[in-house]
Amino acid sequence: MPGRNPKPLMILCHPDLQGYPQIQELVTKGHTVQWGNEDWASLADYDLVLGWNCWRMSSDLLKYLPEAVKGARAAKYGVRKEVPGADHE
Repeated sequence: MPGRNPKPLMILCHPDLQGYPQIQELVTKGHTVQWGNEDWASLADYDLVLGWNCWRMSSDLLKYLPEAVKGARAAKYGVRKEVPGADHE
């Protein structure tokens, strides 16, 4: 039976994460975990979305969008040595 959490979250997880004990621990702590066959247009209904390529974005975090793009590129293409003066955006 799930635990009681005074501030439970509604969490959407990618189906590939089902086997991870860390995800099961969220349920044990009282959070609601649903698996990713949802209408992705309803993502705003969730407090947290967990998946391999998920990045949190809200109006107050838009200033970090360049860092999110940089991190996504590094994850996809690997990290490369920066060239001074080059603009990689």
